[in-house]
Amino acid sequence: IEGIRNISLDDIRYADELGYRIKLLAIIKQHEGNVELRVHPTLVPKSALLANISDVFNGVMVDGDTVGQTLFYGRGAGRMATASAVVADLADVAMNIACGCPRRVSFRPNAQFNAVTKMSDVKSRYYLRLDVNDSQGVMAAITAALAQHGISISSLIQHETIKSGNLVPLVILTHVAREADIHAAIAEIENLEAACNRVRLFRIEDI
Repeated sequence: IEGIRNISLDDIRYADELGYRIKLLAIIKQHEGNVELRVHPTLVPKSALLANISDVFNGVMVDGDTVGQTLFYGRGAGRMATASAVVADLADVAMNIACGCPRRVSFRPNAQFNAVTKMSDVKSRYYLRLDVNDSQGVMAAITAALAQHGISISSLIQHETIKSGNLVPLVILTHVAREADIHAAIAEIENLEAACNRVRLFRIEDI
C-alpha cells in the first residue's frame, strides 16, 4: 500500500510527456491461480478510460475473459456520495449481524485463489526518476546496474536543461521486470557517486 505523497509536479509533467497520467489505483489481478493485491500511484496511458476519470469521480474497471474491459463510473466524494457509502456500510453491518457472519463474501486462499502473490514477485513496468551529475559514463553505469538484474529500458528522457548546479533530471521507463529485481537495481543506482538523490519509482499499467 502506497499513497500519493511522493508524487511531485515534475513526475506529473514527465508522465504527461511520455503519454501517461498518474492515478491512485487499487489493483486485483489473478494469475496462474494466485492473486495480486496492491494499492499505489500508477502510470496509465492517456487513452485508457481510467486515465480520464478526475475530480470527485471514481472508476472500477473489470477485465472479463469474454466481455473484455467494462467500466463502472460515478461520484466517489462529496456530501451525497459519502452519505451513500456510509449507508451501504451500515446495511452490510446489519446483514452480517442478521446472518451471524462477519464476512458474508469470502475472499481467502483456497476459495477463489491459491495464495496472495508476494509484492517482491509482482511483475510490472516501471517509471524511475532521479537527478544525476552531468558527467561522462553516468548513463553507462545506470544501464549496467539495470542490466545486471535483467531489466531493460523502454524509454528515456534526459533534458539538456540543468535543474541546479551540475544536476540533470533523468527519467527511465522499463520493460516488464520483477519487483525484487527493480529494487535491487535501484539500491545499486543510489550508491553510484553520480546519483544525487533517491530514485522515484512508480509502476505502469498498460491498460
